Amino acid sequence: MIMEQTAAKILLKKFLENKCSAKELELVRELMQQPGTDQILHQIMLEQDGETWAKSLQEDQQSALVIAGLKQKVFNQIDNNTHLKEQAGSIKKLHFWRYAAIWAVLAIGIGSYYLISRDKETTNKQIALLERKNPFGQRSKIILPDGSEIYLGAGSKVTFPERFVGNTREISLEGEAFFEVKKDHSHPFIVHAGTIQTRVLGTSFKINAFKGEVLTVAVATGRVGVSQHQNGKAIPLAVLTPGHKVSWNSQTKSVIPGNVEVDNLKNWQQGKLVFDNVPLEQVTRELERWYNVSINFTDHKIATYRVNATFSSDESIDQVMKVLSIGGKFNYTTKNNKSFHVFKKK
Repeated sequence: MIMEQTAAKILLKKFLENKCSAKELELVRELMQQPGTDQILHQIMLEQDGETWAKSLQEDQQSALVIAGLKQKVFNQIDNNTHLKEQAGSIKKLHFWRYAAIWAVLAIGIGSYYLISRDKETTNKQIALLERKNPFGQRSKIILPDGSEIYLGAGSKVTFPERFVGNTREISLEGEAFFEVKKDHSHPFIVHAGTIQTRVLGTSFKINAFKGEVLTVAVATGRVGVSQHQNGKAIPLAVLTPGHKVSWNSQTKSVIPGNVEVDNLKNWQQGKLVFDNVPLEQVTRELERWYNVSINFTDHKIATYRVNATFSSDESIDQVMKVLSIGGKFNYTTKNNKSFHVFKKK
């Protein structure tokens, strides 16, 4: 086992020094996919710059983000044909001990492949995926296996395993939710929402990820890494701290940074509707989900009106619409407080 770890460290050090051949890079890719690689990278970073690395561990979760970046560098670099061509012939010049190191890593990869395949087969039988879905007009609080909490919004769905295994805690979200994640520096918490991944170690944040709408991640406490994943590649979008947010428009492929009131995020967690300079059209979409109603505009210009308002959870849709109509200077008609038609005041 010691020899295997030593061989792995040798290969990873060569990679970090940009000295790997094409074949070695392929072995590095396999190694990066095996459990335990994070610990080896951690050891290398301590050996290279122990004081700085230890400080980052004490401050926050930067270490996990850095390691994730190093691992992503493997895949980006292997895709770079120029580097592969430059290094293609160097394998012939390796000494015997280097061959031994490479084949030791390959043995790890092959052995781990069969072990992981067998473990996955067993895991699939034992660990069920759970789904929690809220219809329109309903919110819920969910406790995850690690003790993390999810405040799931109306018309939203979350999928997670009945227990977390492996090196990460991963779930999927469709819709909106506020997360309070238990700290675990050894097991990053990852939320998948379409092609966007939000990675944390222990913090609180909110995600809006409804289909057809701009995706937004906003942070209340701690630090959050947000990246876009597609075709096997990861593109970092932002590292967020409290009071900051980032929006991703999948149609235009644009990233929009911004600020957010932390109190507004906590108010939403507590069941309040908070609108901070939001177009009325976006407000009505939220109201439709929140109260399970339909709201239509007879004049699209009204939908562009900006709204600043906060509503408590015990206010009825009729009360909310009355307040909005005064501020937005519009009238509306309703049928049983289920269907609303909004029109401009004469």
